[in-house]
Amino acid sequence: MPAKKAIGFLLGPALFALIVLWPMPGLSRSAHLLAGVFVWAVVYWVTEVVPLPVTALIASLLSVLLGIGSSQAVLAAYADPIIFLFIGSFILAAAFQETGLDRRVAFALLRIPWATRSPGALLLTMGGVTWAISLWVSNTATTAIMLPIGIGILRSTGALDDSKEQGFSIALMLMLAWAASTGGIGTPVGSPPNLIALSMLRGLAGRPLTFFHWMLIGFPMALLMLLLCWVLLRHRFRIRGELGEVARTYIAREHARLGRWSAGERNVFGVFLLAVALWVLPGALALLTSPEAAIPRFFERRLPEAMVALLAAVLLFLLPTDLRAGRFTISWQRAVDIDWGTILLFGGGLSLGRLMFDTKLAEVLGTGIVELSGANSVWALTAVAIVLGIILSE
Repeated sequence: MPAKKAIGFLLGPALFALIVLWPMPGLSRSAHLLAGVFVWAVVYWVTEVVPLPVTALIASLLSVLLGIGSSQAVLAAYADPIIFLFIGSFILAAAFQETGLDRRVAFALLRIPWATRSPGALLLTMGGVTWAISLWVSNTATTAIMLPIGIGILRSTGALDDSKEQGFSIALMLMLAWAASTGGIGTPVGSPPNLIALSMLRGLAGRPLTFFHWMLIGFPMALLMLLLCWVLLRHRFRIRGELGEVARTYIAREHARLGRWSAGERNVFGVFLLAVALWVLPGALALLTSPEAAIPRFFERRLPEAMVALLAAVLLFLLPTDLRAGRFTISWQRAVDIDWGTILLFGGGLSLGRLMFDTKLAEVLGTGIVELSGANSVWALTAVAIVLGIILSE
């Protein structure tokens, strides 16, 4: 076992025991025990002693065994509507990859004449395509989709073998990774942490935020971050010169190789447009009229975001690609390959978060952080939260 894992394996339960035995008069017994469970889970998450989803399950198991919460209360978070929004959006993303629609969209956008006019234009276009896909597909999957395309372009132009073009090669690879991360914050389904934030805001803070209202804030911010990445990379690597016809030829050849649209691609594209419309329309109508108007209220009751995601997923199983052969847009064999570990991980995270509120541990921790940091305004608290978030997520 690597040293980091070995240390974490012993440190987790040791810190748990230390915290449980340490006098904490300001906490209830349940909050005291939960503090120990929380620290144990954090140590295992940081050191990755076991897979991250397993750590989440350990935290839930300990919470029930120690009497912090009932099994019904602890496990209810695993069936939160946000979890089903995860599942539906993951299946939709899997269909994008399964049918090849992701590559078709990428190469179609890259065929725009401006895209290959210069290295700077190609850098921005590749970043923009990655960013646009990452609005709807997870950051990791989007990067995995776009990196082979980027490497193919670099090879076709000889940039990988030309020491003078090394800066452009590095900039392009970084642009793909960063564009996927920035695009992920533009919509709620762009990255799992967004959905966790939505669930926490609704369930714990009592502040519901619609899909559309998230986009009103996140979309411009994500676009600004993309442009800043492009400016920084252009300046850092001093990208100049011409790409010539080679890159355009490669892109045209790869796009032609995709052939005509398949039935699966048409089905996925149609379902995707339907899902986006149903996600965005209620919030837009509520903004134009009133949240209490009939149509927004109908969508809130009958077709909330989680149900739209499940509707999209179910439609992919119902829309045929070859009815005689009994083939449909996506198969269950492909659907079960979605990241169930992430779903368990965030289910455990939601469960732990709710218990922290129920036992008032969150209130004690929050007060302690405020006192320790000296923050006494919303902006100061926001700055503290940002710093903590960056340090932990690193």
